[in-house]
Amino acid sequence: MLNEWNAHKTDLLRFYDTEADVYVANRPWMLTWVFTRMTRILLTLLKSVLANGHARVLNVGCGPGQLERSLVLLHNGSQSNNALFVSLDLSPNMARTTKFHTPYIEAVVADAESLPFRPSSFDAVISSRAIKFFRLHRFLDYVKGVLREGGLLLIIFDCGDAFWVKLLERVGMLIDVGIYSRTLDTKELVSLLDNSGFDVLTSYPVTSLPLSIFSYVPRSLYSLLRCIDVPRLVGPRLNIVLSVRRRDRGVPLSQHPIHSRNSKGGF
Repeated sequence: MLNEWNAHKTDLLRFYDTEADVYVANRPWMLTWVFTRMTRILLTLLKSVLANGHARVLNVGCGPGQLERSLVLLHNGSQSNNALFVSLDLSPNMARTTKFHTPYIEAVVADAESLPFRPSSFDAVISSRAIKFFRLHRFLDYVKGVLREGGLLLIIFDCGDAFWVKLLERVGMLIDVGIYSRTLDTKELVSLLDNSGFDVLTSYPVTSLPLSIFSYVPRSLYSLLRCIDVPRLVGPRLNIVLSVRRRDRGVPLSQHPIHSRNSKGGF
């Protein structure tokens, strides 16, 4: 089993090392209203953390670092004013790309399942659509260690229990060719978080279409999608931002807001 997982990581590393230079060009949604909305939601959730001028935020599975750049631009109004973000990726080329385009951000090459940081060294940890590649119990154990007391974990993920995600997964649009990954049902993810010592605070929808679909549509159709109200056309929101806090005291799973349709953000 361990050898199989190591092989998976090798495939993942090879794929993203190869993709690093063209990743942004092949992911046009990163610079759209979708990405801007996602960034603004993250900033809202990080508001209390960023109020501390010495806050440290870790992005696990950073890719080419666009999320950090967008967060810094919207938060500070300038790309030059930042000592907040640390970017981590398994791929050396992705980390290199992040550092090249964003020299003021620290880029680290490391495994998400073995975070190389001192205990309680971050105020918040972000993982955007990368948890599908992790053994979550190991990842969450390390996150709990590097977060300070009351620290936030913000997770963006594709809801595996949604029809559109299941459909796209079946036809191979959600999973990169040659790479193992898995989507999680919402309640499954919440249970994992609960068992790992985290409490879900709230959830926010980002978009109704899985973000990966924008990698596969022609630019003409992509432009059309930007002009129409996609969420109303396709129904339930599929890309979700979860705001999670490291637990200091136990809270029953039944009380987690994600289990109630009337909770803030809702499903």
